[in-house]
Amino acid sequence: MKSTTSLFVTSLLLPFFAFSQVGIGTVTPNAQLDIQASNQATPSNTDGVLIPKVNEFPATNPTAAQDGMLLFATGNGSVAKGFYYWNHTVANWVQVVGSSNAVGKINELEDAKSDDDGTDNGSSIFFGIDAGANDNGQNNFNLGIGLNALNANVDGQLNIAVGGNALVSNSGGDQNVALGYGTLQFNTTGFRNTALGHGVMRYTTTGIENVGVGNATLQWNRTGSYNTAIGKWSLTVNEGGHGNTTLGYFTGYYVEDGNYNTFIGYRAGAGTASHTKSYNVFLGNQAGYNETNSHRLYIENSASTNPLIYGEFDNNMLRVNGTLQINNPAINGYNLPVIDGTANQVIQTDGSGTISWVDVSAVETPNDAWYEETTTTKPDDINDNIYTLGNVAIGKTDALFKLDISETGVVTRGLNLVMTGTHNNTTYGQYIVNATNGSGIHYGSSIILSGINDGEQVGISSLNTNVGDGNHYGIKNLLHGNGGGTHYGTFNELINGGSGEQYGTYNTITNTGNSTHLGVYNYLNGTGSGNKYGMYTTIAGTAGGTHYGIYSEVLKSGSFAGYFLGDVSVANGKFEVTTTAAAAIKVLAANANISSLELFETGNFGYELQYDGNSDKLHLWSRNFSGNEDIRMTWLKNGNVGIGTTAPGYALDVTGDINTTGAIRQSGGAYSFPDYVFESYFNGASEFNPNYTLKSLEKVALFLKENNHLPGVQSRAEVARHGWNVSENVRSNLEKIEELYLYAIEADTTIKKLSEENKNLKKQLLKQKEDIQVIKEMLKIKN
Repeated sequence: MKSTTSLFVTSLLLPFFAFSQVGIGTVTPNAQLDIQASNQATPSNTDGVLIPKVNEFPATNPTAAQDGMLLFATGNGSVAKGFYYWNHTVANWVQVVGSSNAVGKINELEDAKSDDDGTDNGSSIFFGIDAGANDNGQNNFNLGIGLNALNANVDGQLNIAVGGNALVSNSGGDQNVALGYGTLQFNTTGFRNTALGHGVMRYTTTGIENVGVGNATLQWNRTGSYNTAIGKWSLTVNEGGHGNTTLGYFTGYYVEDGNYNTFIGYRAGAGTASHTKSYNVFLGNQAGYNETNSHRLYIENSASTNPLIYGEFDNNMLRVNGTLQINNPAINGYNLPVIDGTANQVIQTDGSGTISWVDVSAVETPNDAWYEETTTTKPDDINDNIYTLGNVAIGKTDALFKLDISETGVVTRGLNLVMTGTHNNTTYGQYIVNATNGSGIHYGSSIILSGINDGEQVGISSLNTNVGDGNHYGIKNLLHGNGGGTHYGTFNELINGGSGEQYGTYNTITNTGNSTHLGVYNYLNGTGSGNKYGMYTTIAGTAGGTHYGIYSEVLKSGSFAGYFLGDVSVANGKFEVTTTAAAAIKVLAANANISSLELFETGNFGYELQYDGNSDKLHLWSRNFSGNEDIRMTWLKNGNVGIGTTAPGYALDVTGDINTTGAIRQSGGAYSFPDYVFESYFNGASEFNPNYTLKSLEKVALFLKENNHLPGVQSRAEVARHGWNVSENVRSNLEKIEELYLYAIEADTTIKKLSEENKNLKKQLLKQKEDIQVIKEMLKIKN
């Protein structure tokens, strides 16, 4: 009866609880359904609510009554995994991606990602499968849209890739723009490239700052940089060329590695096979088509190899292949001829814009003052020899001389004579014969310079640039007269010359030929008995300043200020060598490889310093001392010096006695003082001579018995063979003295030890005697 009553009560209360709050895991629910975890701080793995799971959406759509119904797709079917709710307004299942006010991010899409580190500071954006797959997520500011766009990029920045495989291999390149499928597809580290169009710069790897616009432009450019190509297939084959600019379809198509070309126009600079050319400018339709040379200019509207305007930059040449007009010939201009004229023709205009070649005779006016030579025929040819019987004036109105020239304007030459051609006879640039008689002064040529200016004043200037093998003379004077007066080949007299430097004769030779150059060459061949002087200089004693009979300045290394073949005599003076560096006198042997410097007094007595090149030795001779002439000293190149011997075998080799009032010293004498003997003995070893050890007297005795001399001391046989080494014997003798001290010290130590032992033995003996005496007394034994 009790159970029946409880069930009845429960059935009455159930409707009441069904319309009240329900709590699961709590007795105080705060909502119609309040589900709480078993432990909010440390929940178990079963705390939670499982929404109905489905693999597919229901085949029949829910109705308005189920608007907002929630379910969970497992992802095992065609529906992507996640929570979905039924939105009856749009009649579709909507995936739950956030709170009711949140907007989904592109990185929540399967093929897109963006800033997902919570900073919202504008990092890269990628759309497409595997776009930006390896981006390091830093603030690289890249944009990649399309399959594999910027796939390999890790830390490259500021790149824009739009199109499948655009910049797919870029790993570290910056600031590239690639728009189109396969643009900059293999670029790795190239930067600041701009590629617009299908396959533009597809194979570029490290090229920088290129611009390509148009299908396949710069497609094979791998390492080329600074190129600008606009137009389909423009510079498509270029691989490593730099600095090219092309505009137009197919421009520069087969140029493989050219640099700094400029091609503008349909197929300009293109060809039919790969080639390399640089520094060209081609303007116009097919201009420079198939041209493979560099440094060319083409302005043309066809593929002609003879363009309207052609140039060669490396040869500074410009050509017009057509009629060249200056201004408009129909108004006030003219057309230049397009063909060559014949020899000696001149250009003539008709006044109406036409210019043509004509013979001189057709335009010149005959001159009655001139005739062809030996005739009275007026000249009619440019090659005619002509004459006139009167005087001729140039630059003035009166003709006072056969040729009277006057010029007051600014000119560089009053009379200019230029002779060329090949002649086997004697030729003269100017030939003057003055055969007049009388007592007046006769001048073959008289030149007066009276102008006032600061430039150089040159009475006669001779420039000889002939390259023939004959003798060249700037000025040649030949004196053939037999008169009794003094003859001067050249006589220069400087008077009232101002305060500047004065040169009687000044010669400058700048020729670069390999033959001998002579500033002054004097040749005396006279047979008279008088003194002959190749050069004679007299300076008056009253003249101021330091006097130099001859002053020669030759500073080139290995050269000479003076060169003499023969004896040099200095009288009433000194022979001095003065120089800013070390003074030196150099004597070169010209005969038998022997040169010498003699220091003699009157009578040829003195000394001679002689270098013998045959034996390569330097000797000091005493000369002409009766019965005592010989070599006194000899020097060798190895530094050995001999006194009394010409073959020194040592640094100083003396044959004969040596007398000294001072000491004989040896530098670095530490070796001569064998401190190593004591160092080795007392310290166990010597740093200076680690091989030294003190031999026992037994070993010394054996050595003496076998060798008859002390160890380390030269034997009589060695002295006979090599001589007596003083420094070595000083060292060895001192070594033996120090060893004697050590032997004496050891002997002294032994003697003292034996003396002490003897004293102790005496004490022991005395004690024993005393003990024996006591025993005897005890035993009453008499001695």
